[in-house]
Formats: sequence, structure tokens, C-alpha cells
Amino acid sequence: MEGLVSAAMHAMTAPTAKPAAMPQIEGEIVEVRSRDELRDWHDVYCEVFGGDERGIRDWEPIHDVLGPAGDRSLLLLLARVDGSPAATGAVHFEPDVAGLYCFTTRERMRGRGLASALVHASHAAARARGVERALLQATGSGRSVYTRAGYRDERTLPVLVCRQAR
Repeated sequence: MEGLVSAAMHAMTAPTAKPAAMPQIEGEIVEVRSRDELRDWHDVYCEVFGGDERGIRDWEPIHDVLGPAGDRSLLLLLARVDGSPAATGAVHFEPDVAGLYCFTTRERMRGRGLASALVHASHAAARARGVERALLQATGSGRSVYTRAGYRDERTLPVLVCRQAR
């Protein structure tokens, strides 16, 4: 049975100033540039959030127009561990703010600092563009990662989530 439930998201902001220490990870963070990398990024995102794999057809034109071959206002980041896609992040740049979206880590890859490394890579990209402030909406489970990266709560936002019976 399907049903709507109320959940809380945390609106958070942080300066993009360089941190004292960058997180060290066993892996790499890359900018998504190719269709293959976009598919890897999308696969991780869908696995964690339960998205429809057909959604890649929506992401391809978005990435074409806003990504590295377009106006560069969208940066998709992919973390890999031993060559395997492990975590994702996205940053949309406006003149005075960087919006962080789509941050997720495969369950078996959690606890390795990948999310923190993606946040720091996002901030570095923002600083390179002269953007000094970032904002995001965090789930309760992701909130601690962002707090450690310097984010502070601005407000709690109620959202509706559709739950499906298993």
C-alpha cells in the first residue's frame, strides 16, 4: 500500500572557504564528462534513492546543456573506489551561491569519507568561480556529514514522501 508521510529536510548553508585539512580517501573524485561516467553517476544515484533507471534520458540533455560541454553551471562529481562508482554529488552554480544536490553513497561504501570529499571538491569548484557560499537540503542521515563540513542549519523544511509497501 502506498502512503504519504511527512519527513524533515534541513536547509543548511556554509562558506566555501578552504578547510584546514582536506579529507583523505582511498579512491578518486572525478568530474562527470562522458556519457559512460554519467551512466555510472546515475546508477549510483538510482541505487540509493530508488530512482528509475530510465531517468538517464532526462539527465543526458541536462548535462549536455549545463555541464562541461554547455554553460558549465552544473558540475556532476563521481567518487570511485578501486575503479567502481561509489558516491555522487552535483553542484549548480549561480553568481553568488553554489547549490549542492544529489549527494549519496552506496551503502557498502559508506564510512570511507567519500561524502566529505565530494563536499570539499564542490567547495573548491565554487571557490575557483569566486562563489563564497553554498547551500543544500540535508536528510537527517546526511546532516552530520554536512555539519562536519561547516554547514549550519537555517531552518527545517517539511516534505512529503511517498512510501510504497514492500
